[in-house]
Amino acid sequence: MSSIYDSPDPCSNNDRNIGITAGVLAGALIGHEIGDGKTGTLIGAALGTGAGGLIGHDMDSRRCALSKIARENNLNLVSATITQDKLGNKTGGNDGQSTIGLDVAIKNDDADGEFAPGTSQLTPKAQKAYGEIADQYLPSKVASGADIKMRSDVLAAARQRKLLIVGHAAEDGDSAKAAKLSAARAKAVAEVFAAHGVPKSNIYFQGAGDTLPVASNATQKGRSENRRVQIVDVSNESDLKKYLSLRTPNPQHFTASAVPVPQPAAKAHRAPAYNFGGQPDNGNEMVSLGAPIDTSMFSLIRSANAAPVTMGSCVNDHPRSATAIRNLATDAALPPAGDAVVGIYGEPITGMLNGNYVAILGAYAPKDAGSPVPEPKLEVYRNQTENHARHPTYAKSVPVVVYRGTDATLYRIFVNGPMECMDVVVPTRHEGDNGKVYYFNDGKRFVAQTNFTAHN
Repeated sequence: MSSIYDSPDPCSNNDRNIGITAGVLAGALIGHEIGDGKTGTLIGAALGTGAGGLIGHDMDSRRCALSKIARENNLNLVSATITQDKLGNKTGGNDGQSTIGLDVAIKNDDADGEFAPGTSQLTPKAQKAYGEIADQYLPSKVASGADIKMRSDVLAAARQRKLLIVGHAAEDGDSAKAAKLSAARAKAVAEVFAAHGVPKSNIYFQGAGDTLPVASNATQKGRSENRRVQIVDVSNESDLKKYLSLRTPNPQHFTASAVPVPQPAAKAHRAPAYNFGGQPDNGNEMVSLGAPIDTSMFSLIRSANAAPVTMGSCVNDHPRSATAIRNLATDAALPPAGDAVVGIYGEPITGMLNGNYVAILGAYAPKDAGSPVPEPKLEVYRNQTENHARHPTYAKSVPVVVYRGTDATLYRIFVNGPMECMDVVVPTRHEGDNGKVYYFNDGKRFVAQTNFTAHN
């Protein structure tokens, strides 16, 4: 299956079922929520009195209610339960199967009339539908099913739950614009939730743009599936961070840039001519990353049986943008989870190419593929000798994208300077980094290869 659609009826599953569910037809990825240390203690106490089971049961009831709302409003909706096991929490016994949150996605296509085309303005139809969905997330919905002796604990825990609403877009060539529009759409949905009584302080929103596709952007059907709004809730900040570190799409869902790559033969005025060596680029350079990393709550793609991830070179790719996760009440950005991909956690990465010393400073790849990737500083020392202390002949912060597979991570740098772009492949076992630099010399594109060294 190329996406997460065509799921079974959620109302036919019991509260132990951790498989995916759907209302009509749609696609999604994941999403979650947060809290603080005090919240974790509170929820732990609630679980001790049995409130956790009630909240888990409420998640399953919500899935069924959402599917009915989707049918009544002609929405394409899919959902999946979030369990302790899926987040990697070590609980032991059956506790790992208990439901602690819900991941919901609603397919969003301008042709379906949920948003005015090209804007974040919800249509009257969508305002009504999202309002009915928002009502299912009110804390009182959980507490109403509790025994009076534990109602206060259940209500207290439910009031601490956080919602993360994420807007997603298809890949159309202007990633920055897509991120901005998807953030505005996520915020518009978040404001509907707040208007229906969900506390603003509990709501977070983000524009993931085109960074987290669930289907191939190479087809119209895939692009349609990738345009969606995601609603996720979990109990606390720790679980949110674990969720964020799991957001990893299949790199083969991305397509080549819709924007023609410029031929910088006439850009000699930007920097002195550099000769990194290598061979003329025949356009057949490929990067192998192993199998896709399957971390989806929907669990439809298994890495062991998935096709190997093989990427074309950076010359036909482009940077991708996502916005920070922000709180609806304060507009403050949620701090990053902090986890980094093995081998790309801020240390300098250096290499020599035909006498030119190349240094990538501050290379950091967050595990969360939906988070903005920090721009490293690229320094190039032209015609370098043994002395690396002199000033670089080129220094600039540059955009990057990160693609992950089971065997390696591709750290792709877009330069548009002395070199066109650079692909750095970091093996999962970190046995040494392989790098390819694409550049123009005398009007022809060359590719040069070197081994990069990471300095701890």
